[in-house]
Amino acid sequence: MQATIHQPDFMPWIGFFNKIAKSKKWVVLDHVTNNPRSAGLFKRTRILINGSTFWLSLPICRPNNAEEIGMPINEMKLNLANYKSFEKLYKTIRMAYKSSPYFDKHFELVQEYFEDKSPMLLDRNMKFIKSMMKKLSINTEIIFSSKLNLSSKSNEMLIDILNSIDAKTYLCGTGASSYQKDELFYRAGIDIKYNRFKEPKYKQMYSNKHFSGLSIIDSLFMVDIDTLSQWVHDA
Repeated sequence: MQATIHQPDFMPWIGFFNKIAKSKKWVVLDHVTNNPRSAGLFKRTRILINGSTFWLSLPICRPNNAEEIGMPINEMKLNLANYKSFEKLYKTIRMAYKSSPYFDKHFELVQEYFEDKSPMLLDRNMKFIKSMMKKLSINTEIIFSSKLNLSSKSNEMLIDILNSIDAKTYLCGTGASSYQKDELFYRAGIDIKYNRFKEPKYKQMYSNKHFSGLSIIDSLFMVDIDTLSQWVHDA
């Protein structure tokens, strides 16, 4: 059985969904510690504005204990007191894509994210991801790492996760090769596969060239859903 492990990113790129679609199970890595002030993709995503790339970054509350630097993603809260900053993100997306071909059909996903009452980052990110999975006909089983009661770290943690869900093949992104020790997985009887997804090129707003790695909302607003779903399920 093939599985993948990934943090619940903020409106992630199309390759994120391609990796999930190829897996029988997706373990949401929600229990590991991250610095809420970092540039992690759990709080950042990239869109296109007037033909140029632009990073959107969510305001995240700092740990209650001033001596702490990080916290698990499942404990992170959006800083809703910073209303102007939060509202600006919503308006930025709306202005950037309001003239796109499929804006009216899918903008509700963005609205739901920013109008959600939950202050928890995990809740909002997962709601968006699940909505996208439904649109793209992805039926992969979702498991949260926080429910697996693991104490290990790094490569050993990933191996323990895979063993706990009886996965024999681990589908990971190409970026994992910089820190992952593949031999440890092989010794544990787990095969490694790298997801070498090549993002299809499509017409983007106010641009004569193609920018890859943008949030999936860019392609969602520009490409019909059947084509987008085909790309995501492409092996």
